[in-house]
Amino acid sequence: QDASLVVPDMTTNEFFRLRIEPGRTAQSGEPLSLSQVGTNEVKRAMNFLQNSLGSITNGTGDSDWVDAVLGPKVNPVYGAAFNNGQSPAYLEFKVVRNTNSTDASPPRGDFLKTPPSETLTDEGFILISLVHSDFPVAEFATRGPTAVERLQKLAGTPDIKAFRYGGGTVWVAEDLQGNLVANWGGQPFRPPTNIVAFGRQAPTYIGDDSTGLNNPPPTNHLIASFYSSYPEFKTDYLTNPTYVYLRNRQTQMASGEWMLEDGQMPQTLTVPVGGRITILTNETVLGFFQDTADGDQDFASIAVGKLGLSITGKATGSGMLDVRTSTGDHMYALEVTATGALLPQNIFVPHWGPFHATYAGSWDTEPKYHQLQRDEFCRDVGCGPNAWAIYFAWVQRNQGLRPLFGWFNTTPPADSDGPANESIILPVDRDFFQECNVICSPTSDEGATLPGDMMAAGPAQTFISAVVFQYTVRTYKMRWTLLDSCPEDGALHCRNAIKKGYPGVVGLGWLWHYAVAYGYEYQQYYLAPNVPYLTARYLKCNMGWGDDPPRWYNLCDTFFSSDFHVTKGPKGP
Repeated sequence: QDASLVVPDMTTNEFFRLRIEPGRTAQSGEPLSLSQVGTNEVKRAMNFLQNSLGSITNGTGDSDWVDAVLGPKVNPVYGAAFNNGQSPAYLEFKVVRNTNSTDASPPRGDFLKTPPSETLTDEGFILISLVHSDFPVAEFATRGPTAVERLQKLAGTPDIKAFRYGGGTVWVAEDLQGNLVANWGGQPFRPPTNIVAFGRQAPTYIGDDSTGLNNPPPTNHLIASFYSSYPEFKTDYLTNPTYVYLRNRQTQMASGEWMLEDGQMPQTLTVPVGGRITILTNETVLGFFQDTADGDQDFASIAVGKLGLSITGKATGSGMLDVRTSTGDHMYALEVTATGALLPQNIFVPHWGPFHATYAGSWDTEPKYHQLQRDEFCRDVGCGPNAWAIYFAWVQRNQGLRPLFGWFNTTPPADSDGPANESIILPVDRDFFQECNVICSPTSDEGATLPGDMMAAGPAQTFISAVVFQYTVRTYKMRWTLLDSCPEDGALHCRNAIKKGYPGVVGLGWLWHYAVAYGYEYQQYYLAPNVPYLTARYLKCNMGWGDDPPRWYNLCDTFFSSDFHVTKGPKGP
């Protein structure tokens, strides 16, 4: 009646179908087109994808992102702790197969019975962070639908607002009124009040059957509880001192990558081979970490003095030097040269280089187990027992070592589908449920395993096979940590395991989920030609969600790491 919609009179009859929908607010979960996204975020996603194409695969690993492009839609993802959940904290870029690369011709004809439609093949996603409290590339997947698409399917509607919690192991779909309509991933539990104090001690469990070494960490007494509702969890997530600490920890770990994203180049220290310099001569050095391309080079000898830090060049090379003093962190680019010359002064644009990948098997060889449900469990058995079951099933299936998964006549199945396969997995899950000391939630089917119990479960489950009957020989090193330097406080044990040819059980995010890491990749940032500075590292994880596709996580966004190696013993079958 106010003439806001006017259709001029036509000389011929015209027919229209009108649909009026409620308006969306800026805080809704409505997807964006690429043209609506900031240039820096699109560039970051495109560069990440281009550096990945064809490089995160090898002869034995997964073949992913060989021919892929960014899709046309971008989903906003929210963080409850950023702007009170009112502004997106992430942008989820969908990745699809590049259909333009084929020679297929479009359909032709006078009249098509079925008009062509847009066909997108799911190739995963790239989650770009908008906030410095997470890594610039928070996580990604190289196959399957996006995390938001999964939530939309669970919620039964595209009209959701997606929230990501605790390192991406918990995703929640809210309606536009803030009510939970779906959730996916782990089950958050209320952390014990003293868990940070224990975690900062970085408890480590070391064992070697060939020498009789069995050195567990001191027993800690941690008691977790659960939330009665999503609103209770969301409120506690903002104020609980443990979550505040974990947010600060993640911010600290991500700071090096963000410095580069923001164009802040580090101070460069140049030392000739055989030469020596001293830095921070007026400060008390509390510790340091020297990071190289993949932790394998030893090009400088570094020593803490009464005041300051001395650096002696041993061989040509470069990398990051992170020094912690009483006044804070100091990050340097350290280069050891043959002549002591300065970094090249020719025109060079600092940039991230291509990925280098290593796999322990492939997704095809990974046991695809979901958490079995029984009344004797929580009703779910828990992600901790499930992760150990996946790992030992992999060892037995791929390395022929018996008996790790059950007893002599037990062959671990490839997946947990169907009653027959479940009946084989059930006794092993039952043992790990006890060894992991799983705590059941009174308000859901989920259970939680604290990291100290997770460490103890692997050696306990294999004790009879290795020590009593000497069927196997174990060498293991496991650690959980809530310290905040990266990568030394990340999952380097899992990295080491993968490089030696077998997966590693890993704890992802903020204490809420255990998975199995079977792929590792790193990417270097170059300050000058052949002069790498910072290294970003990622783990590809079997999430323990059945045949749900694997996902890549930043190696530093972890809290538990394991290198559990099993070989045939003197009496092995």
